[in-house]
Amino acid sequence: MTIRSELEAPIATFAQTNNIPVAWEGQPFDKTKVVGDYLRIFFLQKNITNPTVAFTDKRIRGLVQIDVCVPDGKGSKHVEELAEAVAALYPAANKQAFPTVSIEQHPQIGRAMIDGNFRVVPITIEYRQES
Repeated sequence: MTIRSELEAPIATFAQTNNIPVAWEGQPFDKTKVVGDYLRIFFLQKNITNPTVAFTDKRIRGLVQIDVCVPDGKGSKHVEELAEAVAALYPAANKQAFPTVSIEQHPQIGRAMIDGNFRVVPITIEYRQES
């Protein structure tokens, strides 16, 4: 599995189960055609370092942001509950859920912002992979 596939898998399952469209990074998505809620995911940062003096291993640290987008007017409670449900998909220190990627902190849920006709709550997830 790649970092991307491992971290996108919970969102794919959640979205399918809850019938919520996802704007996948690098794929066409027209939010003007979305009637209700949707999610969007971005890989924001990826730093690669060599944790040993022999340079035989590498440590990858990065950030993933998942935006929970809800039509403005549905109320703060709805977007906050959906953001909490999405954040719960990424429990810290759960090697069963993420066999090759470590999530060492609970996801950070940001303040709601307005983006066009949507209220957007960003969720930031910090990950690490050793190889």
